[in-house]
Amino acid sequence: KKYYTIKSGTFAYQIIENAKNATSEQLTNLYAEYSPTPKTQPANAVSGASESTLSTTDDDYGTSYYFRGNVANNYVNFAGMCWRIVRVEGDGSVKLILEDSTYECNNASYDGNWTIGNPIAFGLDNNDKADFLGYSGGLADALKTYQTTLNTKIGTKYTSKGLADYLKVDEWCYDHNVTEYKYWDSEYNELPNSTGAEYTFEYYGAYTRIEENKQPSNVCTGTKITKYGDNTTDMYVGTLTADEIAFGGGGTGASNTNYYIMNTYAQSNNLSWWGLSPCWFGEFSIDFAFIVYRNGLLSRDDVGYLDFYVARPAVTLVSNTVAVSSGVGTKANPYVIN
Repeated sequence: KKYYTIKSGTFAYQIIENAKNATSEQLTNLYAEYSPTPKTQPANAVSGASESTLSTTDDDYGTSYYFRGNVANNYVNFAGMCWRIVRVEGDGSVKLILEDSTYECNNASYDGNWTIGNPIAFGLDNNDKADFLGYSGGLADALKTYQTTLNTKIGTKYTSKGLADYLKVDEWCYDHNVTEYKYWDSEYNELPNSTGAEYTFEYYGAYTRIEENKQPSNVCTGTKITKYGDNTTDMYVGTLTADEIAFGGGGTGASNTNYYIMNTYAQSNNLSWWGLSPCWFGEFSIDFAFIVYRNGLLSRDDVGYLDFYVARPAVTLVSNTVAVSSGVGTKANPYVIN
């Protein structure tokens, strides 16, 4: 692993220095406090209402600085939309998740409207493992469509610019490393004279790390995807892994509306969204992926489920080539990307 140096003068450097130099008054107002170890341990507990930190963990490039909790100063105006900073990746790039697709952060009409169309399925077919593991179908297609829209928005906001001027094709971690689990159900009696049946489930990496070991990781041990399922289109737009959501403050054991990934618009409009991470694949069409429920719970559901789950885009700014013209990262005074 190559450890990068975060260069002075870059957006990534500014984010880290602002946390390290936060004043007592700013900390009282939930500006992020630099704390390599957060107040609550990711995956073991959800973040608290007064918790707001910029903490560290390893990723594929070196040291990642991630926001956790009820952070008040990670807002970014980019391409005429409002985003939240998730983390500084080890190479100095900055991952964002879309907060509001309609307004900039300081707009009086702010409503958190980040929905992409109607609720969608995670994959093409609820009972097709190849589709489920190939990252194609509903979620991938929705994000690919949004990528086209974002490219247009960038061109409108910044004359003659496009995706590659601001974003990197990130190595989105689609972790389907498998732990196989078999169990015998003595109650199953479908066949005459049967005394039971054996079931097989395949649990993927995120489930093992978060549900069983309580140790999320930003080091990808699965498949790093850089193209959508058609294998021709570079993937500038993805969404968050279950691990990133756990680091941010979400957890599988409790709801949490007091961490920055959540907003009141999602709660009041019954909006839940797909994460990037598959959870398990099993017999009888039991194919699950991680979701963020409208109350902030990190949960999982059937990949063919259409009633609630939408796509919520994430992108990664190339810090060394991105200029910030103003702002301190608050909603009223967000970082503004030139």
